Amino acid sequence: NRNLTVEDLDTRLAKLPSPKNLPNIEEAVDKLLFARKHNKTVILYGDYDVDGVTSTYIMKDFLESNGFSVKTFIPKRTDGYGLSETALDLLSQTSDIVMTLDNGTNAINEIKHGEIQHGMNFIVLDHHRVNDLNVLSDVKATIVNPYIEQDNPLHGLCTASLSFYMTRFLREKINTKFNTKKYLDAVAIATIADVMPIHYINRALAKQGISLINEISQLPIPLYEEQKFYEELNLNVVGLKALLQVLDLDQRLGTPITFHDIGMKIVPLINAAGRMETAEIALNLLSSKTYEEALPIARRMKEINDYRKYMTEQIYQEALEQALASDDEFIVIGNPNWHHGILGLVSLKLAMRLKKPVAVFHIGDKYAVGSIRTTGDINVYDLIASASYLVEKWGGHQQALGLRIKTENLDLLRAKLNESLQREYTIEPQPVEVDLQLPLSNVHMYKDIRPEILDIINTLAPFGPLNPEPVFLSDICTILDVQYRNNVALIYALENNSKIRVACFNREIYEHPYIQRGNHVQFVYSVNNNGSTILDVIAQN
Repeated sequence: NRNLTVEDLDTRLAKLPSPKNLPNIEEAVDKLLFARKHNKTVILYGDYDVDGVTSTYIMKDFLESNGFSVKTFIPKRTDGYGLSETALDLLSQTSDIVMTLDNGTNAINEIKHGEIQHGMNFIVLDHHRVNDLNVLSDVKATIVNPYIEQDNPLHGLCTASLSFYMTRFLREKINTKFNTKKYLDAVAIATIADVMPIHYINRALAKQGISLINEISQLPIPLYEEQKFYEELNLNVVGLKALLQVLDLDQRLGTPITFHDIGMKIVPLINAAGRMETAEIALNLLSSKTYEEALPIARRMKEINDYRKYMTEQIYQEALEQALASDDEFIVIGNPNWHHGILGLVSLKLAMRLKKPVAVFHIGDKYAVGSIRTTGDINVYDLIASASYLVEKWGGHQQALGLRIKTENLDLLRAKLNESLQREYTIEPQPVEVDLQLPLSNVHMYKDIRPEILDIINTLAPFGPLNPEPVFLSDICTILDVQYRNNVALIYALENNSKIRVACFNREIYEHPYIQRGNHVQFVYSVNNNGSTILDVIAQN
């Protein structure tokens, strides 16, 4: 039912569109080569999320390895998203050539400031949608963003993927055999982190990147002798190896690292640095030259992520109480004490729980900074566009975006978003959708997944928009027992005279009074290398 062809599943890089499809790529590369020729420093102005960090790492590593002078700058989350005049005033003392990564498309006023006040020359490498195409001509900046062209084949790529494309084009221009494929691990991580649509380009990039991650996971820990060997192969191993080590994903025999492991373990660890402290920590890890340097950074990132988990749960419970008290179809809530770095996670959890679009704000005296998430077909980008006159700064995608607004305008925004939502969409309960009724007893050998089922699932992976994870419906099961371990419920059941064990991570489901011994249910579930995961339950009484 995915309408996929053999060609869609072909993940060879040779079949992908040429880097020449990047708008203004020639002009951007000419600017970079001019900087190298005249010994000018290129300032890489990144972003604090996974895509921003990995794209900064890719460009930093490639440029430095090929004779460019580079300085990186990633703002803290509390400073706000993207370019700022204050940061440009400071950076102008270093260089007048700035390359933005994962930001800049909609920062026309800030780019004007840099151009007029400091004579700065900008290259914008970004994948965010353009708020207003008409104002791009107001600046001299070179905008390398597929979305400035309506039918560009590179729509839907994250900035790390665009950075990979940029390095491929640069490699040809400077006539080097430099191994740009070594960046595919970072590309895969960013593609999964930014929830990019899984069309044939992203499938190929992510699949190749996941394969590289698995290859690296099986290599020996890169101590001194191995380090020299990896350098000769032009592989950046140490940062990823340290990360896999602290996550217990390194050198797992017979258990490949999947897109689930990346999305649930690797991505949160990288993101946590930018959420709670500074993304420079994650950038330093990826840029590490020795394992001895990388391992302490990875351990620190795990500590930060553990604290992030604790903070997320605390704020989520407070936010849930506010959200449940609202009758709105577009939930808008906030609190002065909610941490900036947690807002996106909380809004996503609420959107998934409530099946509604949710905006969660840190409320300051003058400004409120927020994050919006949604599920289903509701396009929050278009909804915010209809209310943009109330917003100071905003940007993002169809299902996720960030914004800053004057605190006094929050109630007006809430009213406008709900008005637009009711006008543009028919609000109905979202049905439970499944791909196939498939008995769990056909999938399981008690608690293990049958290898042939996993092979089929993994052929379709990775999953995301345009290619959601397959969802199945079991036959009627009788619950035998429920055991709770570290916020996970293990449900033991009998289906068609076969005993099975499945996991449920959703507290709303496993704490429901009906989930108890002797009751009859059908499970809505997904399958991955770790087993079956319960997504919903249909009671039979």
